Amino acid sequence: MKNFKILFAFFMLVNILIAQDSNLEIREYSSREGLSQSVVNCVIQDSKGFVWAGTQDGLNKFDGYHFKVFKPDAEDSTSISHNHIWTIVEDSKNNLWIGTYGGGLNFYDYKNEKFIHYVHSEKNSNSINGDDVRAIFEDNKGVFWIGTKNGLNSFNPAKNKWTNYSIGTNPALPYKNIRNIYPYSENELWLACYGIGLVLFNTETQKSFLYAHSKLDNGSLSSNNVWKIIKDRRGIYWVITFGGGVNVFDYNSYNASGKIIFRKFFDSEIDKNVTAIYETDEEKIFIGTDTQGMFIVDSSRKNLTHIKLDIKNPKGLTNNGVWSFCKNSSGGYWIGTFGGGLNFLQYKNSSFEHISTTSSRQTLNNPIVFCIEKTNKDEYLVGTYGGGLNKINMSTEEAKYFTENNSNIASNYITDIVIENSTSYWLGTDGNGVSKYNNEKNTFINYNTSNNDKLPNDFVKCMLIDSYKNIWVGTLQGLCNIQESQNVASEFYSDSVFKYDTRALLEIVPGKILIGTHGEGIFVHDIKNGTFEKLKNELIENQQITALYKKRDDILWIGTRGRGLIMYHFENNQAKLFTEKNGLCNNTVLGIEQDKFGNLWIITNNGISKFDPNSSLFANYFAVDGLLSNEFVQGAIYKDEHEIIYAGNIKGIEMIDPAKFATSKFNPPIEISKLNIMDEDQSLSNLADSRLELSYRENFIRIDFSSLDFTLPGKNRYRYKLTPGNSDWVHLGTEHTVNFANLATNKYLLELNGSNSDGVWSTNVKSIAIIISPPFYNTFWFYSFLVFIIGFVIYRFHYLRQHKKLEMEKLRLKIASDLHDEVGSSLSQIAINADMINYEADIQKIKSKSEFIRIKSGEMISAMNDVIWSIDSRNDRLESLVERIKNTVNLLSSSKEILTKIETELQNPYKKLNVNLRQNIYLIAKESVNNSVKYSGCNLIKISFVQSDRSIKLCISDNGKGLPSELTHSGNGIKNIIYRAKSINGKIEFVSKNGLTINLEVPIK
Repeated sequence: MKNFKILFAFFMLVNILIAQDSNLEIREYSSREGLSQSVVNCVIQDSKGFVWAGTQDGLNKFDGYHFKVFKPDAEDSTSISHNHIWTIVEDSKNNLWIGTYGGGLNFYDYKNEKFIHYVHSEKNSNSINGDDVRAIFEDNKGVFWIGTKNGLNSFNPAKNKWTNYSIGTNPALPYKNIRNIYPYSENELWLACYGIGLVLFNTETQKSFLYAHSKLDNGSLSSNNVWKIIKDRRGIYWVITFGGGVNVFDYNSYNASGKIIFRKFFDSEIDKNVTAIYETDEEKIFIGTDTQGMFIVDSSRKNLTHIKLDIKNPKGLTNNGVWSFCKNSSGGYWIGTFGGGLNFLQYKNSSFEHISTTSSRQTLNNPIVFCIEKTNKDEYLVGTYGGGLNKINMSTEEAKYFTENNSNIASNYITDIVIENSTSYWLGTDGNGVSKYNNEKNTFINYNTSNNDKLPNDFVKCMLIDSYKNIWVGTLQGLCNIQESQNVASEFYSDSVFKYDTRALLEIVPGKILIGTHGEGIFVHDIKNGTFEKLKNELIENQQITALYKKRDDILWIGTRGRGLIMYHFENNQAKLFTEKNGLCNNTVLGIEQDKFGNLWIITNNGISKFDPNSSLFANYFAVDGLLSNEFVQGAIYKDEHEIIYAGNIKGIEMIDPAKFATSKFNPPIEISKLNIMDEDQSLSNLADSRLELSYRENFIRIDFSSLDFTLPGKNRYRYKLTPGNSDWVHLGTEHTVNFANLATNKYLLELNGSNSDGVWSTNVKSIAIIISPPFYNTFWFYSFLVFIIGFVIYRFHYLRQHKKLEMEKLRLKIASDLHDEVGSSLSQIAINADMINYEADIQKIKSKSEFIRIKSGEMISAMNDVIWSIDSRNDRLESLVERIKNTVNLLSSSKEILTKIETELQNPYKKLNVNLRQNIYLIAKESVNNSVKYSGCNLIKISFVQSDRSIKLCISDNGKGLPSELTHSGNGIKNIIYRAKSINGKIEFVSKNGLTINLEVPIK
């Protein structure tokens, strides 16, 4: 009862303040950015850092740059079951569960990028009770409680078991239309039932209690159309309804009847149709409505801020229908709207204040600011490009303008200002020399080349007053000084000494001035000695110098045009370069100042960089951070005694209080959002194990990755390292895609890294092992096979060589044997008969023996010719063998006038035959014909020679008396023929019928 009274008093004493919060800004994501549909029913950020948005036409996954949309695909059973998404929940194991309107419950398999469907089936009692899923809750036991249009379900994934509950006092009228489930205790759940009320359900006893609206009870629920219930950090429950607004209650507080008292919250201010509610870490309550935008209840519960659609505010809410909220891990909040897409709400960076032509306080008469200086009267002198001199008093908020129209100022184009004393200011102009301004009299004295004032040039780029009160003027054509006592300009040095285009001046110690030139680097001028010495360092020489800064230490900071920022040590002449790759927002540095924290503030052609020299980290600021413009002006930077930095750009002056700038410490996760191989998008399941295996043909890879800091994704920076290949990080700037082409066969480690929106590199590194498999001819097994083949070829070559050597040896032995048998025997007989002739007196016997010697000599010559023919390689072809046989047959048969008939059928007359085959076929033919001529008594000999792919067939026949049967296989001639046929694997046949026919068939390769 006591708590109830406190609660009642708290809400009764609320100080109502309805206002638009100008410090909030909203960024829109719609179909233009790739969102599938403009009605966002739900939004969450998962544990990986991705943002998921459920719409009426698809599930969206957002990485800060691109939306990946999941929709049903009739040809893919693993696609999401329905495109209308009601709710998304991430469970304790970091899996996603999606409730759909008509497609049941979906489980998203993150690893394989597939969906598992749980749908209602009348034939299956172990299924969900309906396919319109509005609420999902996981209890501490890992059991899921699912609210559908048809009532309550529980699902145990470990057992794959569904349980359907029919709850309520009237079983025939169970509580349905469950839109939200919220835990009360370990075994009790709050059920938001649309059209019925709020139900407290005990999961153990399955008993329930209904809290419903009653017209007779002012302390009852304001409407039975309960949309959602939450409990804030103070123990107070908030119940939103559609038609009854917001209800609050303390469950531990009761009225006299023991009932819970529901109190309407801001009943007259908040729309009755409430659709979303969320408590922030700061204990603020966000309330979304159907038609009146959103309301923010502050932590005191006394103030109410109203945010709604304002067509005049491009950074406001995009639709008044607010249906869901979600906290963003790096700050800010996601808002799902009904028709306005996805909104991102964050508090504006209010650290930048401005002075411009449209400022609410002090204003400029021209937006382009070239220089800023402060007098000792809290007055600021602003040199503009076209508006002359502006004098602004910050205390009185008054501004005075000195132009060619209302004063004697030399030009409306002021490029630099130096303050000589409290009354005298020197102004450099772009094209009309120098003006000396008297602050008391508001008068100007002008010096330029047309007045013969010996200025090198009328285009003044920089000015300096040194410790001796000398006024130094840098122009396009050199340097001069103006001495206070003379108040006249005189050319400082002759043309041969120093005539360089001078863009920056800095006194480093009394009597020594640094001169930054446009293309010639930096010179050190010793005033006393009148000398100029060029700084000789390869990073500095011949550079276009735009800014010089030195303070507190031995380090000189040098701004260049297009090259970046240079840190130079005088002591050891060492220099280090910082560029966009290192985080600098632009390589053209236009001005440098240092704050009391040691940070450098660097204005560039594209934004401002805050640089911490100790950590070498850059934080960059652009128009999206609140700058008037990203484009600043050379030399237009100044710091006053209050540590406020003033920076001029083309739209006015930025006022920077460094104390208000805190670098984000958010450590964003790094995730891969897209994989493309050979110009085809691939499923990220290929990277599920942080391993990518590809063939050598798949050597064009593109990977999109994201640093999941959604504060300002366009400011996130990226880098990668591929080893072997890159030993250092390769900086990509704000690009978040890496491409690799023609990667050689190898095992690589790809490391991906990104920064947060303030340029602080994340400690999270995404690593992927990339394995490019070699072509088959570069594999170990192929090399092994190749070695085997080479070895086999060498062995075979050696074997064939040896075999041929043996064959040649056999041939030599055979030739020797043949010569011994044929020639040796004949020579012996010739020798014997020759000797006998010497002792023979009978002339007839001498003639007989001489004839014998002649015959044997002829036979010996013939045998020698046969041997020589057989070993001559020119006779290897088949046609040579046939021709030899023809000649021999004609020669033998002509001695007895025997008629010969020779027929040939050669498929390949050029086929080569080895020596042994050729010799034996020839000798078989010769022996056969010789036998027919000598012994058969024939007058006709027929020879047929046929060659096919696999054999040679030789047929020799005569019409003689044939072969006696007792000599068929016993004669020496026959034995020789049979022996030679066997030696060449031939088949020999003797047919003694109507003469003698010899058939020989020899296989060939």
